[in-house]
Amino acid sequence: MSQIQERIKLHMDAIQGIMESPGQDHLIEGKTDLLNQMAKVSLFAVHMNDEDKDYYQAVQYTLEEKSDWNVKK
Repeated sequence: MSQIQERIKLHMDAIQGIMESPGQDHLIEGKTDLLNQMAKVSLFAVHMNDEDKDYYQAVQYTLEEKSDWNVKK
C-alpha cells in the first residue's frame, strides 16, 4: 500500500468511527473532528478508490442535510 493510500485509509477510518459512533456525534460533539478529517482526506480525493469516494460523498450529504446516519448491518 502506498503512503497516499495509507493516509486515505487513516482518515477514512477516523471518519467512519465518528459517523458510526452512538448518539449521532457527527451532528454534535464530533462535528469539528469530522470536518477536520474530511478536510485532510479531501486533499487526496483524486487518489481515492470508488468506495471511499462514495462514502465521503454520503457523509457530505448527511452533514448538509443534518440527518441521522443509519448503518444497516
